[in-house]
Amino acid sequence: MNRLKRCFLPGCLAFVTALCSSCGSGSVSAPSLPDYPVIGGVSAPFAGCLSNRLVVAGGCNFPDVPAAEGGRKAFYAETYGLSLTSSSAQWMPLASLPVPTAYGASIQVPQGIVCVGGQNDCSSLSSAFLLQWDDDARQLITSPLPSLPLTIDNAGGAYADGKVIVTGGNQTDRGQGVYALDLNRPEAWEKLCDYPGPRRVQPIVLAHASSLYLIGGFDARQQDGESTLSTNILRYDLTTREWAEEAQLPADAEGTPRCLVGGSGVCIDDCLILAGGVNYAIFKEAVEGKAPADYLKRPREWYKFNRDLLVYHLNDRRWSTHPMPDGTNKAGGVLVHHRQFLYMICGETKPGIRTQEIVAVPTQELLR
Repeated sequence: MNRLKRCFLPGCLAFVTALCSSCGSGSVSAPSLPDYPVIGGVSAPFAGCLSNRLVVAGGCNFPDVPAAEGGRKAFYAETYGLSLTSSSAQWMPLASLPVPTAYGASIQVPQGIVCVGGQNDCSSLSSAFLLQWDDDARQLITSPLPSLPLTIDNAGGAYADGKVIVTGGNQTDRGQGVYALDLNRPEAWEKLCDYPGPRRVQPIVLAHASSLYLIGGFDARQQDGESTLSTNILRYDLTTREWAEEAQLPADAEGTPRCLVGGSGVCIDDCLILAGGVNYAIFKEAVEGKAPADYLKRPREWYKFNRDLLVYHLNDRRWSTHPMPDGTNKAGGVLVHHRQFLYMICGETKPGIRTQEIVAVPTQELLR
């Protein structure tokens, strides 16, 4: 069971071919970017933007024997950067992570990129640190932050009210805590509360104004053999410290609920933008041990990873759905926003199989 769960813990997507979107008389053409330099791609890295550079760190893959054949997962500490202002830019190696790490939470903040938790082949992690770009030295700087009071992996995080907030995932003793670190006085993490309902592993966590949004996720098979895949959004008011249900995720074209496990998202203006993730029905059977014997050997189309980009408009609580082309239907990517583009960084095209491509999507028509 543990090995099966690790096989579809999502991961990393890569840069891909141009995608065009027109708006009125003008159009924005997405850049075509070089493949991520780790052979085979990686899953679940840290990622974000620093000084017009895309920075990707860590992650994991199956470098030798495929997962379907019982291969051993490798974790990475390597970090690479890519200028987003030069059409001829290539990936540049940067300072490595303190330890090999995947399945951590990366949060874009005004000071840089905060990286929290994760796991490697030794253990789950409680560490936190800040990645920054030194323009004068032209190098990546890693500054330690206080460690969480517990280990956490496959969680999500967001930035609000000057604080980094992390929740969901696998917490010590199967906890459901919400933890915040004030970046103006980063002395220690504060536990805010527990989120209600079932556990949410691999959720999407976003923030807007003084609200935190906990989106999707799953709670693995219990003693009765059932698992719970969350199909809604919970909102946490950081002022009143109260939870409430915000919305249900829209079903897919076949009427199947969405759980967005392994998905990723960003908040732009008053919109939550959600992408990627596994298929509810297929994933539920797999996590409950009901998958076919050749589960890891099916063609990628069989897994029905989410191809729609979902936009939740906070002002009027309205959904809009934008079907995306092949190449965006990955699980476990990190969605990064920079200027007028979204970049889906790394991911799995099917359980256990990564890709080095990176998908760029113009935001021009998504926010209407």
